[in-house]
Amino acid sequence: MATVERPTGSVEALRNVLSYLVAERHRLRSHDGSTVELDANLKAIAAIRSSLERTLREETRRTC
Repeated sequence: MATVERPTGSVEALRNVLSYLVAERHRLRSHDGSTVELDANLKAIAAIRSSLERTLREETRRTC
């Protein structure tokens, strides 16, 4: 399982990371991933969603 820090970056990059993590979650669930792996994945998904929301808000402010 890849570890993910709170990245700053483009919306596209964050969406790519989120997409990867969601696919990884499906893989873990279908292959009986451990509770530790699933928990770490869920935390990573939450962190990326938060970063994505923050980045989208910042981009919206810049364009308005």
